[in-house]
Amino acid sequence: MNIADLARVRDEDLLKEPVGQASCAGARALMESIMSEEPQYANAAVSVETRDDYLHVTITDPEADVSAFTEAFRAVGLDAEVKKVPVAPEDVGTLVGIGRPAAPGEPYAQRVQIHPVNGDDYDARGKPVAEVRAEMERRGMKITYVVMWSHPDGTGSGYNVDAAHIKDDWPVGSVFSTASDAVEVTVEVGPDVPPDSLPKSTAPDPRGWWED
Repeated sequence: MNIADLARVRDEDLLKEPVGQASCAGARALMESIMSEEPQYANAAVSVETRDDYLHVTITDPEADVSAFTEAFRAVGLDAEVKKVPVAPEDVGTLVGIGRPAAPGEPYAQRVQIHPVNGDDYDARGKPVAEVRAEMERRGMKITYVVMWSHPDGTGSGYNVDAAHIKDDWPVGSVFSTASDAVEVTVEVGPDVPPDSLPKSTAPDPRGWWED
């Protein structure tokens, strides 16, 4: 609200009307200006503005204590529980919970695709598994695999499969960073591999713990 835009209201004008009424032109202008402001809140960690049907959140200090974020959300009427979750460096300060820098080797709460669009110089799409594996091992990455099957209706499904069941010549669909030292390689197999025919990996999935 710009102070210069406010109408001037004299004491004698306000005294003419019952307390709490804003019937004179100046008082009405002042009241309408105040009421037209959207509720907002800010502290040293975050600012929150309520829009028509959503909240606009700007995080200024992702390292702040979670109580500062909770305070901001509650100030605009949202009873939210805020957790700080580990994310890749490029996601620090974004809203997924609240992203904080992940420790070395700590699983990310949100995967990041290794792709030129995301600033990486390597594009794994369509390359054979053997070539992508060699590149990821050169980078010192631990590798997990997800095998995907395409269905006639255009949908797809898949699950984690151990490396022993992955063929070197199968095409890679994408590669995601899942920690500073780990990646997930998505493999798109052809019709010669029946859907759901490979044994599922028994390794635990470290993602999702922050939702508990």
